[in-house]
Amino acid sequence: MLIDKKKILFVMPEMSGRGTQRSLLNLIKHIPADRYQITILLCERTGELLNDIPDHVRTEDMGLDAETVRMINYGEDTGTKRAIASVLRKGRILLFFRILFEKLIEKSPVTKFTPVFDELPCYKEEVDFAVCYHLHNPFIVKFTANKVKAKKKAAWIHNDFLESGYDKSVVKMQKYLEKYDEFFAVSKKVLGEFRTIFPCYIDRSFLFYNYIDADTIIKRADEFYPEEYTKEKEQGKCILLSVGSLVRQKGFDMAIECAEILKDKGIEYIWYLVGEGEEKEKLEAMINGKKLREKIKLTGYRDNPYPYFKNCDIYIQPSRHEGFCTAVSEAMALHKPVVATNVSGVSEQIKDGESGKVVGFDASELADAVESLITDKARREVLCRNASVRQPRDELKIFLGEAT
Repeated sequence: MLIDKKKILFVMPEMSGRGTQRSLLNLIKHIPADRYQITILLCERTGELLNDIPDHVRTEDMGLDAETVRMINYGEDTGTKRAIASVLRKGRILLFFRILFEKLIEKSPVTKFTPVFDELPCYKEEVDFAVCYHLHNPFIVKFTANKVKAKKKAAWIHNDFLESGYDKSVVKMQKYLEKYDEFFAVSKKVLGEFRTIFPCYIDRSFLFYNYIDADTIIKRADEFYPEEYTKEKEQGKCILLSVGSLVRQKGFDMAIECAEILKDKGIEYIWYLVGEGEEKEKLEAMINGKKLREKIKLTGYRDNPYPYFKNCDIYIQPSRHEGFCTAVSEAMALHKPVVATNVSGVSEQIKDGESGKVVGFDASELADAVESLITDKARREVLCRNASVRQPRDELKIFLGEAT
């Protein structure tokens, strides 16, 4: 007997190796494939995780041309400038003034998409669930609201609002948010901020921690031993690790300041930063300027970072803001001692002093915490034993409409 599967459409910008994209793949693993037909719709079919999408999941893109994709930029000012440049090149003067009006008068957070959005076709079929899987991306918020026909629409909130400065922009998007039935936030702090900004959505907003695929993490952590670690281990150095995109949000500039403090104190360590991003040249310049080339190593992106997690001595997350930091949970799944800044979600992942250390966004405070663990191996072992990962319970049933 054939089962009429319900259709779920997840809308994403791309499938880079970031925490949000990894959390989507982990969520999909928990949705029964025998009852749901899943499609991921991308603005652009790019990203390191494309090959990790399960075979039963369809992947589509919006068919945008290269110029349009360039305009779908996450920095609001840059995106607006690109839009203006694009319409001027095409001689579309009326549209040029429309963009300026929406930007300067209405202060619309989605102005940068005006030249292309109205011309985009609607999604080809009606679905049961349409999911904007990143509410901090204005384009996919608007696209899912206006270009997808669905029986139910939901949006996922993966970042905070206050520290990221997104609290003001998101208010201007309420006319699109009104078209969503449910909102899922990845931490209590994110949920609280969203409900404060939009008290009208309290009854349709829910907590939904990211799934962490601990079994796969543990398995992949044994695939190889990082060659970079061999020499450092032989010399008895403490290996520090941070993993993430090289962007301002992740706070790697503050990590470099912390590394300088540790060096000046004569602490023996080597710190690996695993990832790629727009701040790479800036970070390299900081490392060279502070004469830290022998202390900090930028490895670039790694398709499988888990052997780096497993074989490090201390994992450090120096973020400025987060929603729920996937990398922290991945480190804890491998029972590593974690030092993290007190951003959204961290206090829900780490019990300070018992399963890790939580510090403020301050280089000296971070350095003190890291130094205390470098010099106290017994304390590190206690944190390792207490490390654990919190998984969702009934949240998926709420999303799928199966809660009783």
